[in-house]
Amino acid sequence: MQTPVPEGEKGNPMLISEYEQTSLITNIKQEIVDMRAAIGKIDNSLLFPMPFQYYHIVNFCMKIELVLLLYAFLFINGGKGSLWSCFAFPLVTFLLLGLVEVANGMSDPFGEDEVDFNQPALVQVVYNDCRTLCDAPEEDFLEQLGSNKFNPSRNADGTLNLNPTESMNGDHPPEQEQVKEPTWSQADVQVILDEKE
Repeated sequence: MQTPVPEGEKGNPMLISEYEQTSLITNIKQEIVDMRAAIGKIDNSLLFPMPFQYYHIVNFCMKIELVLLLYAFLFINGGKGSLWSCFAFPLVTFLLLGLVEVANGMSDPFGEDEVDFNQPALVQVVYNDCRTLCDAPEEDFLEQLGSNKFNPSRNADGTLNLNPTESMNGDHPPEQEQVKEPTWSQADVQVILDEKE
């Protein structure tokens, strides 16, 4: 006598034990919660941007550093200076001020600028992809997962039944339908070729 297949979220006979089934569902729920927490962190960080005073203090410190750097370039080589400092100082200034502009652009990567990430669009794409996967599976294999004929059965001791034909009470498994390959007449092929030209 064969044990009945359990139903519900723990009723997938493809998994070996009830612990494994519960663990799988718990892991999926935990992944969903972690993803929602990451999205929440992004939203919370956008609610508390960098303080306005801090931005001006950093800019002021950068200007002071450039003045001190200019002084250092003028009095290099024991106060004599160097001709190379005329070329080096503008290059260093250009690089440092460029880094400040990059930092300004990266301070709010989820803003409304043209180069910022479009967070609502990204979330909408992920949502649409997940919804498509959940609503309409593309493969026949996924549609057959819930049927009792497709899923393996268990023996009385709880192990998987590796010979499913025994569990069918002597019935033979249904034969698969032959797929007819389409045949194209020469006239149909010629019409298609004429349309391409």
